[in-house]
Amino acid sequence: MATNNAINNSADNLVVENLDFTASTISTVSTNSNLILAPNGTGKVSIGSVYTLPSADGTSGQAIVTNGSGVTSFQTITTTPFTWNNNTAVTTVAMAVNNGYFANNSGSQIVYTLPSTFATGDVIEVVAITSNGFRINQNSSQFIIVGDDITTIGTGGFLSSTLIGDWVRLVAVSPSILFVASVEQGNITIN
Repeated sequence: MATNNAINNSADNLVVENLDFTASTISTVSTNSNLILAPNGTGKVSIGSVYTLPSADGTSGQAIVTNGSGVTSFQTITTTPFTWNNNTAVTTVAMAVNNGYFANNSGSQIVYTLPSTFATGDVIEVVAITSNGFRINQNSSQFIIVGDDITTIGTGGFLSSTLIGDWVRLVAVSPSILFVASVEQGNITIN
């Protein structure tokens, strides 16, 4: 006994109920209909035999990531916050990674000291808001590369601003030892 299951078949097209299988495309026959791929039981949905989709939904804000071998999962994507500090009434500041500093003391130059520990990729920025500007001191064994110049290694090395608007961006290269600096604006003294 035959059943009515709405299967139509031609040489390059197969229609099964509300799905259209044409060449390499699966689509819905009805406009604006959802296409749901649902495995039976504990089966998984695989795309191109390369990526296997997670079998359960993630939580709000998560994204699907791959491990580089085709296995996907939901993970929370974290970003490192960057905080700007407006230094107006201080003359010395112990810097923290992933922070920016506005040297805004109209009475004297602000002396910043690099953190003693930092990781590759950590960032620090300093902008001179007043003509007194800033100086960035190093700790023991630390140094900073600016273009083809290198500061004196250790506590004797520093960067210093010379004008209002001077701006330097430091990116950590070697943990707790080396920053590479780009002068975003102005002139920086390198010692």
